[in-house]
Amino acid sequence: MQGNPRSSDTPPNESSDEKHPRRRSSYGVGYGYPRSGGYGGYGYGYSNYGSNYGYAGYGGDEEDGLASLRRYLQILRERKWYALTAFFAIFLGTVLYTFSITKVYEAQASVQIFRKDTAAIKVQEVVESEVRSAEDLNTEVKLLESTTLIEQVANRLTEDQKNELLAPYKVATLSREEVYKRLLKNRTIVPQRLSLVININFDHPSPKLAATIANLFAEEYIASGAHLRVENAVRAGEELRQRSDEQRAKVSQLAIKLQKYREDHDMVSLDQRKDILTERLKAISVHLTQIQSQAEEARIRWEQIKAAKEVGADLTAIPNIGNDLSVRKLKEDLANLKITEAQLLQRYLPGHPKVREIDQQIAQATSQLNLMVDGVVKTIENDYLTWKQNVEQAQADLKTEEARSLELDRAAVAYGEVEREYKIAEQMLQNLISRMAELTMTSAMQSLNARILDLAKAPKIPILPNVPLFLALGTAGGAFIGIILAFVVARFDDRMQSPLDVEHVLGLPLIGVIPHSKLEDPQALAKAAITGADSVIEESLRGLQALLNLKEDIQKYKTILITSTIPSEGKSFLSVNLAYLFAGKGERVCLLDCDLRKPSQHRLLGTENVRGMIELIEKGPALYDEIKVQITPNLDFVASGGRSSKSTRLLMDKNFNLLLLELKKKYDHIIIDTPPVGVLSDALVTLQLVDSWLYVVEFNRAKKQMVSACVAKMHDSKVPSLGVVMNGVKIGTTGYSYYGNYYYGSYHQYKDYHAES
Repeated sequence: MQGNPRSSDTPPNESSDEKHPRRRSSYGVGYGYPRSGGYGGYGYGYSNYGSNYGYAGYGGDEEDGLASLRRYLQILRERKWYALTAFFAIFLGTVLYTFSITKVYEAQASVQIFRKDTAAIKVQEVVESEVRSAEDLNTEVKLLESTTLIEQVANRLTEDQKNELLAPYKVATLSREEVYKRLLKNRTIVPQRLSLVININFDHPSPKLAATIANLFAEEYIASGAHLRVENAVRAGEELRQRSDEQRAKVSQLAIKLQKYREDHDMVSLDQRKDILTERLKAISVHLTQIQSQAEEARIRWEQIKAAKEVGADLTAIPNIGNDLSVRKLKEDLANLKITEAQLLQRYLPGHPKVREIDQQIAQATSQLNLMVDGVVKTIENDYLTWKQNVEQAQADLKTEEARSLELDRAAVAYGEVEREYKIAEQMLQNLISRMAELTMTSAMQSLNARILDLAKAPKIPILPNVPLFLALGTAGGAFIGIILAFVVARFDDRMQSPLDVEHVLGLPLIGVIPHSKLEDPQALAKAAITGADSVIEESLRGLQALLNLKEDIQKYKTILITSTIPSEGKSFLSVNLAYLFAGKGERVCLLDCDLRKPSQHRLLGTENVRGMIELIEKGPALYDEIKVQITPNLDFVASGGRSSKSTRLLMDKNFNLLLLELKKKYDHIIIDTPPVGVLSDALVTLQLVDSWLYVVEFNRAKKQMVSACVAKMHDSKVPSLGVVMNGVKIGTTGYSYYGNYYYGSYHQYKDYHAES
């Protein structure tokens, strides 16, 4: 318990009336669940829940949209410090950056790319320089961005210009590498849209040096283009001649290789062999699929029998054995013999000859039944082994045929590869021969392909920093990232954190909120509702009791099951305190600790756990008066009586149902503490025997998805739900501060009413 009453969630409540699942349209005037007491206007402020959180008239599209908007605003409100921290961090970082960076000036030179002049003979040049498309223009841009051009510009800079270039950047040593890096970083190539003009921009704190270097880039680009065209034209002729000779030899070799491969692998019948293998693979695969299904059924039958043997279960309870005609006949005979024996024992003593005779018949029938069962088991085992061998043989056949198919595919792929290589080589040879013929006709004339359109001038206005733009981006970016951060935090926090989560996720009324307690003693916490050790806890529990008493059917709900999703959410704490409250009102109450795996009620009440529910269920409810412990004049308690690994089986025993029926005659309320639904199925088993159930959710602990799934299981039972209690709420924590404002804030405002006289 650790001094903290805990809590959990519950799914949509269909109430006691199965025709009206989840009537949310009445939330604005209380919970309005039909025929369930109304829940209207209880002390925690939920009578106005609809107007505060968007649930009023929860039936139309307009109200749903408003509820969603309010939900988003609530998320921002709950996590505003995340958003504000991100906003101020980004905004202040932007301000510091804006006013601390060095002013930078940008100089711009422009070059114009020429189209090719009209020629008398239209022969393709060795190195194309004509601008025909966007791709050609982009090629010129890449040439302007090349490291070769940067190297040429660096060679033209004087030592003084290099020092001036690197001075603002606090470079440790003056080197060619540093000069190259700075030229590359500060230079920008900008093609002008829908034109053949390219701008060369250079940024630097010195306006004059920025203009000088931008002009050097333009000059070196034009000079390098002319030099490259002349150099490539001379080199291309020699390269084409050498490559054509090499390509001719390669074509001959590939032709010989292709013919030899065709002869070695008998490629003429390749398609026919492939078709035969494919058909065989299909047939084996279909056969394997069929016998695998039958083998799996045989394996399941055999595994079921082995599992039953391991735990010593009755093998005749297995359908494949129990449905055997011989086994069924022997079982019926054995049952008839036992009935006859019971009838004889009513008339004679166990040693009577007739009784001994029937005992011998029973023993003989039992032996025959065991032999018959063993025979059926052996048959099932042999069937399983046979199918298993069939599957293994079919898999081996399939693997063999697949290997043959793969071998044939590899041969076909290799042949196709050689054939494609031969065709490509032959085409390349033809292209080289054609290109060499063109070279004999082309002219050696070369012309410039670009000119400087505008020389760069020293700028007067810096491009950095742009104060208005930077501050606007810092403000917008900080706000955006702050909002995104708040929603990201909310998205990955999937715990139950507010009444809105209970109502929206589960659709059940939140009938009580119990704050986190600082009490360390579990026994003191168990009596918080009556001792006043923690006045806030006491008031919240009494408010819960008052709300339950307002329900019209509360007197019909004699048996109340209390559970949670996971351990230590406060179900035991709530069970004890509700028992004390009902008993203090003069009602006779019985508290049952049905958490037989991990009982805790005896520690909370300070009693022993020697005898209890386990003994009552095993031996019958007649021992109840001997086992019960009277806590107060109106409160009786039955401990678990130890621990049991077969708790589910015990709770399904008919004696447990008989016990509850007897207790209903003696008590006004029977409160049953069960294990968590997310851990064991004990609560679901017990749920079929009770009148109502109450779900406990601990604040900021249980996952919404898990709680919703567990409550859905409870809800499927059609047993009426009293609602959800949220436990362990820490007032003032993120995501729950608004709830403290309208309830626990009022406690502090009117705390004089809580003070002792």
